Amino acid sequence: MRIFSFIFLLLLFADSAAQKNYLDSLKLSVSKFDNDTNKVILLYKIRDIEVNTNPDIALAYSDSAYLLSTKLQYIKGQVFGLLNSGEYYQNRAEYGKAADLLFKALKLADQNESKNLLGSCYNKIAVCFCYQQKFEKGLEYFSLALKNYELSNNIKSQGIMYNNIASTYYYIEYYKYQKTNIISFPNTLENHQKALKIFEKLNDSSQIMLSYSNLGMLYSDMKEYDKSLKYLGVAAKIADALHGQQDKIFIMGNTARTYRYMEQNDKAIRLYEQSLEIAKQLGNTSLIKDRYYDLMETYEHLEKYKEAFDWFQKYYLLYDSLSAFQSAKQLSELEAVYQNEQKQKEIELLNEKDKSNKIIQYALAGGTVLLLLFALLLYNRYRLKQKANNMLEQQNNEIHEQKNLIEEKNKDITDSIKYAQRIQNAILPSPDQIKNLLPHCFVFFKPKDIVSGDFFWFDKFGDKVFFAAVDCTGHGVPGAIMSMLGYNLLNQSLNEHGLSKPNLILNALNKGVSKTLRQKSADYSVNDGMDIALCAIDFNTLTLEYAGANNSLYLISNGKITEINADKIAIGTYDSGKTESYTNNELKLNKGDTIYVFTDGFADQFGGPKGKKFKYKQLQQVLLDNAHLPAEEQRKKLNTIFGNWKGELEQIDDVCIIGVKI
Repeated sequence: MRIFSFIFLLLLFADSAAQKNYLDSLKLSVSKFDNDTNKVILLYKIRDIEVNTNPDIALAYSDSAYLLSTKLQYIKGQVFGLLNSGEYYQNRAEYGKAADLLFKALKLADQNESKNLLGSCYNKIAVCFCYQQKFEKGLEYFSLALKNYELSNNIKSQGIMYNNIASTYYYIEYYKYQKTNIISFPNTLENHQKALKIFEKLNDSSQIMLSYSNLGMLYSDMKEYDKSLKYLGVAAKIADALHGQQDKIFIMGNTARTYRYMEQNDKAIRLYEQSLEIAKQLGNTSLIKDRYYDLMETYEHLEKYKEAFDWFQKYYLLYDSLSAFQSAKQLSELEAVYQNEQKQKEIELLNEKDKSNKIIQYALAGGTVLLLLFALLLYNRYRLKQKANNMLEQQNNEIHEQKNLIEEKNKDITDSIKYAQRIQNAILPSPDQIKNLLPHCFVFFKPKDIVSGDFFWFDKFGDKVFFAAVDCTGHGVPGAIMSMLGYNLLNQSLNEHGLSKPNLILNALNKGVSKTLRQKSADYSVNDGMDIALCAIDFNTLTLEYAGANNSLYLISNGKITEINADKIAIGTYDSGKTESYTNNELKLNKGDTIYVFTDGFADQFGGPKGKKFKYKQLQQVLLDNAHLPAEEQRKKLNTIFGNWKGELEQIDDVCIIGVKI
């Protein structure tokens, strides 16, 4: 799926060194301004440059501007401060906090009666709705923004709104395409063309470049590849003319994706690598990370799994280095350096003034007095140097204290997660409980992290023994939270509601997860869920009942393996307006048959001599080769095979396989 960007305002991505010099000069100018509206504007300029690379620093400058605007009763400055804070929390997916700030800005802007200011508010509110995939609401607010820009005759902002409206229609029309398989993006195309027409009339090269790039990506999705390459080629030429290196990286990436769709993967890889080199020259870690991911995807598509895993490792290491801890540390260090520089400059300025006055005063007294002045000056410089060293030492001590504090907090977090592991282990059935229900059964369970998003479930109701292998969204702490939700809902379905057929239990689980996570809420939702294979065995009649959500079942009987396919309906997608239900499969069993249910962690693991995925076909053969062994021996075999296959590579997901011999 193609990802379009919504525009707050356009930033030209100039040469990094030039932009850094400009940013440094702006920061040095801050102290020279009085506390007036000019200083507010300067602080917001610094914020707009920092926001793409250092959002926490950008927020600090924006907050300073907002506080000064409040003191000055400068409504426009207050509105922009609230909008910037709303955007910050929106990007952190804290949508409730973001919405509160954005609507406060709108209420304040309404007092100002500026149509441009109202347009800015409606635009950012629309973007916030789109981030939550509430695209119809997004269109409503983008239209209000467009109307206000038309009333104020702000032509450029009208063009930007047409691009944003086009991006919103893209998502709506893309989801229709997924359902109908009919490629059609009429509203997206119409609004991008309207935007291009406006920017060509304004002769705005940077926005023309963006429009050509958007149309190039759209034609790629419409499988009109010649048009796509033509439009992206025009965008690339404009980027070269503007010396917009970062724009050039984006456009090269989009062109590479078009070549991928055309199965011209060599050209795609070449463009990805060229744009990666430019990103490295600029030192833009965010773009470097994106290119690592693109190369990983391309090599995975080519089934060159070793190369794919190499690029994934680079991506993961760089992603990890951009963590919140690093951002917080960077903010602390930059702030300390900045304050130190400001104080040092003030001291030097005062000292220079003092020096000039004393030279004039004591020059009349002759050389002796001049020598004395020079000695005093040397001593004064020595004191200043000592003071600066003391300040630096104090800052280093503060950073060291912060480091110790973070290490202590990390230990507390790890201890909490380990305690969560004990809770999860206590809730899951013990080996003795499983053995009492199914004497000839094994569970191969291998979490990726301390706690797991996969889990296994066993219970008995009447004459039936139930068991399930469940894969929740994610792994680690988020996955573990989902697993506790799933475990409790399974228990409720069976023991409280008395549902004794697997498909009915899955229907209830689907509804329960969707309701708990508010998947259809108008305000907030979490688009998560789980895949599951659920079985019930009646040993009196030797009957197996099975229902699955994306997770199949393998049955080995008389040396042959049969796959019973799951329904392609994930748990957590319940819609009260639909009547979808899971299938209840019934099978007769024979003595000696073996049943296997599992999650996808084993089959998806990278490893082996070529760094490829293990895959389901190979898993079937392993199970077939070892089905004759006792349950515990099968578990040990799977553990050995998994470890040998993974080797030195990282485990990529939680693993759970349940085997039951009749």
